[in-house]
Amino acid sequence: MLRPVLAALLCLLPFTASAQFTAPSGEGGAQIPPGYKKWDGGGAQQPPALKPGQKMIQSGTGFFVSNTGHIITNEHVIHGCKNVTLHGTVQPTPARVMATNNQYDLALLKTDLRPTRVANLRDQQGDILVNDPVLVMGYPLEAGITGQYKVKKSIILGLQGPMNEPQWIQFRDAALQGNSGGPLLDTAGNVVGVVVGKTRMTVHDDQSGQETVKQADVAISLNVLKPFLMNNGVYFRSRQSQSYYALDQVEGQARGYIVNIHCDAGGSH
Repeated sequence: MLRPVLAALLCLLPFTASAQFTAPSGEGGAQIPPGYKKWDGGGAQQPPALKPGQKMIQSGTGFFVSNTGHIITNEHVIHGCKNVTLHGTVQPTPARVMATNNQYDLALLKTDLRPTRVANLRDQQGDILVNDPVLVMGYPLEAGITGQYKVKKSIILGLQGPMNEPQWIQFRDAALQGNSGGPLLDTAGNVVGVVVGKTRMTVHDDQSGQETVKQADVAISLNVLKPFLMNNGVYFRSRQSQSYYALDQVEGQARGYIVNIHCDAGGSH
């Protein structure tokens, strides 16, 4: 008989690390669902100590959802920030936190900057199928320093979380630290979810004594994202996903609305 012996482990992915950046401390951030705990990502090395005059900066990804400067990201990306600024494909620009939802790990930002493009949300969440190809686009690891976004291919693994959580969809391992808050895109360039973290579940076979580890990345579903936007008065764009674009076409669309989010968490020396 197969039975899960450990709840899935949620690994949050907000930060990059360098001489000027620090890895996540594991404190604060989104509320972890019952049966979950934070995971350090498998023993990542500690970042180097800050030098005099350097600041502790948290880095993640976000994307524009309105022409008037509204941006979606994860709550844990901007948690505890003294100042939030946008980087990447835009000039460094300040942003304000307008609303957060700890339960679903969503945050709404606002900036005076007007984007060259705005993300389209997929029209029907129910049209997404297991094995559908998707793309992860954002600012992982050193991209949070260089400002050069990265794109990685993946596929949908499940339409709920690993323990049937309705607020998540699963996709094959593609996200890294710093991808948090970025869009999960279908082949028409539409957003189908908001990247939030990784899960890991161990399943035990009582008869053989063997254990199987199942891992997947997870994104916040549109069934959660759309009501969050509507409740905060943001009129977003929806589009059907009947087209199949090449990778460079999807990238060409998305580069106009993805941003690198820097959070000044204090700690300057």
